[in-house]
Amino acid sequence: MKDYDNSIKAYQACLKIDPVYQEAKTNIALTLREAGKAAGERQDLQKATVYLAEAYKYNPKDFETVRLL
Repeated sequence: MKDYDNSIKAYQACLKIDPVYQEAKTNIALTLREAGKAAGERQDLQKATVYLAEAYKYNPKDFETVRLL
């Protein structure tokens, strides 16, 4: 659906309730990565960098996030 901002807010709410919920951490990292990729494709590099840096915090081992950064 590509509703990245609402998805990110939902995962942040999940993590506020349960900060160690691994599935939410995994999904927020993926959502942030895809939001960053979409922002980069729209030439909004500042927003892309913000999304990708946040994705990196959740999953620094994700090759695609690192590549996009």
